[in-house]
Amino acid sequence: MSPLRKYTLRIAKWWVLVVVLATAGGALAALWSVSTATTTWTATTALTSQSQERSPDQDGVLALGYVDYFNQDSYQQLLRAQAGIPDDVSLSAKTGASSPILYIQASGPSEGAARDAAASAAEVFRDDVREALVAERRQAVNDLQAEIDGHVQELNSLQRTDVEKNVMLDQIRSLQGRLTEFLADNTNHLKQLQPEPGVSSSTPSPMIDIVSGVVGGAILGVLIALVMAVLDRRVHTTGDVQDAAGRPVLAELGRRRAGRRERLQHLLNGLSASEDGSTPVVAVAGVRRGDGASALAHELAAAWAARRGGALHVMADFRVPVTGYEHVAGFADVLQGQVTVLATTIPLGDGVRVLPPGRVADIDPYAVAEPRHLTWALEEASTTAGLVVVEAPPVLDAPEGQSICAAAQRVVLVVDGRNTRADDLREAVVLLEAVGARIAGIVIDRSGGRLSSEPALPAPVDVRPAPVLVAAAGHDGGSPARGADDGSYASGYVDRGRDDGHDGAVDVNGNGVDAGHSAEPDERAAGHDAAAGFDAAAGHDGAEEHDDADSHDGNGVGPQHRPSPFPHDAMVAATPGEPGELGDRAGSRDGQWQG
Repeated sequence: MSPLRKYTLRIAKWWVLVVVLATAGGALAALWSVSTATTTWTATTALTSQSQERSPDQDGVLALGYVDYFNQDSYQQLLRAQAGIPDDVSLSAKTGASSPILYIQASGPSEGAARDAAASAAEVFRDDVREALVAERRQAVNDLQAEIDGHVQELNSLQRTDVEKNVMLDQIRSLQGRLTEFLADNTNHLKQLQPEPGVSSSTPSPMIDIVSGVVGGAILGVLIALVMAVLDRRVHTTGDVQDAAGRPVLAELGRRRAGRRERLQHLLNGLSASEDGSTPVVAVAGVRRGDGASALAHELAAAWAARRGGALHVMADFRVPVTGYEHVAGFADVLQGQVTVLATTIPLGDGVRVLPPGRVADIDPYAVAEPRHLTWALEEASTTAGLVVVEAPPVLDAPEGQSICAAAQRVVLVVDGRNTRADDLREAVVLLEAVGARIAGIVIDRSGGRLSSEPALPAPVDVRPAPVLVAAAGHDGGSPARGADDGSYASGYVDRGRDDGHDGAVDVNGNGVDAGHSAEPDERAAGHDAAAGFDAAAGHDGAEEHDDADSHDGNGVGPQHRPSPFPHDAMVAATPGEPGELGDRAGSRDGQWQG
């Protein structure tokens, strides 16, 4: 992108500022024009320098000289003093094309002042020119008259012949003729062509001032917008994002919902392409904290058609609990080995399920998001749906976001088209590349926080965590049920079994069950391998067994819990192991569900 186009697009982002300043400039100009507008009166009188002894073009040149002389400031000061013209009246002179006609104009606030000033100025100027010419000719006349007087004196004082007298008389008559011509010559004099000045009035049009104000305000707005664009370090356009991140822009999503699902499906087609046909696991992360990543993750999961095996939306941001789900098991509990993925997902319909963050109130998000556990958990999640969308925490605000993005197959980085800074975007890309995260591209969110109109989770009125089967501890210690630190399951749905002197078992409702005999840990109570049992330390005479034959119905779900839409083989207990640790994931014999 050329710098001209780049800054033109940036200035276009400030079009509101330009419009506001242009409007303000026009309004101020209109106000000033109305408040200061006054009627100006102009009086015009005419003089001419035409002579019968010269051609008209020569007279026109003389008229230009007179105009230039009249418009001189030094002469106008003398003219005002002689004619008594006030200072609020302006004087000017001009010619009519190349003609010998001079127009003397006087403009003032009143009609009478303008008329009197024009007449007085024309009269004084004409007299000044005539007096100058007369003074020059008077000197010439005096010289001729002196020469005539000399000839007359010689003629009277000497004895001359008739011939000499006639010669001297001819000379005297010639000088007298020249004198008469000088006295009668009015060449270069100004003659009055219009004795009574004509008067006209004019009022300035406010449209000229308004247009000038609008143009001036728009220019000022463009200059301010240019300065703001140079100082603004945020990314606004596709070119800005690509220049800062060096990654392709996959999509730009605005507030309009028309055609958005199709664009998201096109995006999903590119993200889900794989050579081995494995379930795509896509992480969606923002640069900084915002609603864009969460909304995009939800929209991607919803756009994935149910005929493709459904979509699982994993909410992996442990730093912001979901209101109403603070005590519901979720992804954090999966990472700690307390529950399985399938047992904690919440169906939303249309093939979309959501895995909430879980009980994140008292955990360290960075410690829980251990890379190996993330890899195992996402592998498990990929067996439950045709697409796994991981809503990762913001890269720059949550260090565990790097590990979560690295565990996914592809990463989509969400950029706020209004607030994301170029430096933050570059830093986020560097951090993701440092952990080997595979950045597929960038999505620009221009919706202003309105990318999704539906919540990622339903209202938490009847939502209950999926049942989890745990073992009861014996009298002499043993392994407690994995959950809260006090030995009881944190959600309150699973309690310890009763110790009544027999080998104890616990059903999914928390009621102690007397199996009536001692059983081996791998006894098949429901007709399949370890459907709901695992070993616990023996309190008296051996290991206690969790037998769910008395508490489960045909699909392996307790009667007081929400029915699961998934087969019984998948709804089994968490794998055995120490609290907070993932157990053996080999297969159904060690308690792991079958995908």
